[in-house]
Formats: sequence, structure tokens, C-alpha cells
Amino acid sequence: MFATVSGRLAVLLMSTLLASAVPADIYRCDGPEGPVFRDSPCRVGQRPERITAQVAEDAGLRASERQWLKQRAVERRQKRPAKTTPARKRDDKAQARRCWNKQQRLENVRARLRRGYKPSQGDRLRRLRQQYEDYLSRFCD
Repeated sequence: MFATVSGRLAVLLMSTLLASAVPADIYRCDGPEGPVFRDSPCRVGQRPERITAQVAEDAGLRASERQWLKQRAVERRQKRPAKTTPARKRDDKAQARRCWNKQQRLENVRARLRRGYKPSQGDRLRRLRQQYEDYLSRFCD
């Protein structure tokens, strides 16, 4: 029972939303005092003219205001700065930063090897030195 009630509510809600999204039709009919605009078709015997309502962003503006808006849009497009760094340059900068970090770590390991170390640290320091040197030779200039 609950599923059918909630389903009906969902259908009702969707139909209401879809009905409001459809542009309204306006009919221009001949009246005794001139043209009459209605939201329903004209009576029998009158010449109907169907007008589809379209809402524009510059509706209700004067021609000079529309021209000013167009000119401003063109100026803004021309003033828009170019992309600061394309993806390729960003990737290159990131790789250069990684290489610099690896170089600094390699220098620290070499300094520790020169200073002296405990026997248990020697293998680890030499492995680190080899890893950093391999990385730098493979990925960096």
C-alpha cells in the first residue's frame, strides 16, 4: 500500500515539474477592442495566432543595452588570461620537483656514508644510495 502511494506521489511530482518546464503557448485572438492574448485557444470564428513564449536572458532590454552587453562579453573574452600552465608543463614541473627531492635525499645519504655509520646501517644506506641513483638516471636529466 505504501509503495503505491509513494509511487503515485512521485508520478504526480514528476508530472508537475515537467509541466512547468514546458514553455507556455500564448494565443493572439481578435477581440472587439483589438488583439487579445490568452493562454487557451481562441473561440470558434476568430483567427488564432499561436505564439510560443520564449524567455531570453536579455528580454525586456533596449537595443542599446543589448549592444552594450554584447560588447562587454567580447571585451571580457579578449581580456581573459591564457591558461597559466598547460597540463604538460604542470607535469614537467612536478617531475622536476621530484627529481630535485631525490637529488637532495641522495646527497643526504652520501653525507651520512662519509660521516660514518654503524654496521647495521651500512647496507640500508648503500641500498638507498643505489635506489636514488637509479631513479635519477632513469627519470631525470
